[in-house]
Amino acid sequence: MYYCEKCKTANAEKVCARCGNTDLRIAKDDDVSFFYKMPDNHFATMFIEALKSQNIDVFAVPCGFSIATRANDSLMLYVPVKFLNDAYDIYVSMFGE
Repeated sequence: MYYCEKCKTANAEKVCARCGNTDLRIAKDDDVSFFYKMPDNHFATMFIEALKSQNIDVFAVPCGFSIATRANDSLMLYVPVKFLNDAYDIYVSMFGE
């Protein structure tokens, strides 16, 4: 697995799927990788708690803006590379494919 320093994403190929960067390095287990942009803070909170209950580190970065609530309307979630598969399994069990 390769890691893009530019957008903090783990990739199977040597070209970043998010930004097209070709200057990738081999991913380390403790590299923090983009996992998913959760468009709803309620579901994001549930998912974050599920990850934490399995001792998976997760980092949430607020993004977007809701005119109705005047607050962020989504979260970008990051997990260490070593937990990507586990996080994916939890995501699928909670929300489906």
